[in-house]
Amino acid sequence: SVFDYKNTIDYMMKIPYVKARLGGSMQNEFLKQYVNNSAFARTKKIKDFLAMNVKLGDAGSLIFGGKPYIDYLISQGVSESEAIKQFVLQTNRTQQSSAISSMSNFQVSASRQPLARVATAYRNAQAQYLRKCADAIIAYTNGDIELKQCAKTVYHYMFLQPFLFNVATSGSLLI
Repeated sequence: SVFDYKNTIDYMMKIPYVKARLGGSMQNEFLKQYVNNSAFARTKKIKDFLAMNVKLGDAGSLIFGGKPYIDYLISQGVSESEAIKQFVLQTNRTQQSSAISSMSNFQVSASRQPLARVATAYRNAQAQYLRKCADAIIAYTNGDIELKQCAKTVYHYMFLQPFLFNVATSGSLLI
């Protein structure tokens, strides 16, 4: 899909969810407010430039990660409309968002307080890891996935991802 980027972008932009998500402003409300209130960002051009990497990262992950996923689902016999529905569902479950339904109660409460909002910005990764583990355990219990896939998911989100997160944020392999 990266090699045929024009057709990939055209295809994905026809999906109402992607169009709405990328047509709006930035995904993270804290970052949006910070950029809008910045003393260095008084003109629209500077604001757009400062937010470009956030917008491009979101667009890239949705478009160039979403199209192969939709293609995979279709190759497995899923209809195109059902594949798009599953893509939207999976995107909402796995990507960080400022949507209230994806935040913890603490984050929702903090969103009304400016200083608390700073403390909770970018803090839903750990809750997201826990959701992924719970989803895997439930899927295994329901017979939707095998034990091997459940164990792989739990290992990935309970051990590997937190370890990598700590290394990235602390700069050290020692936890």
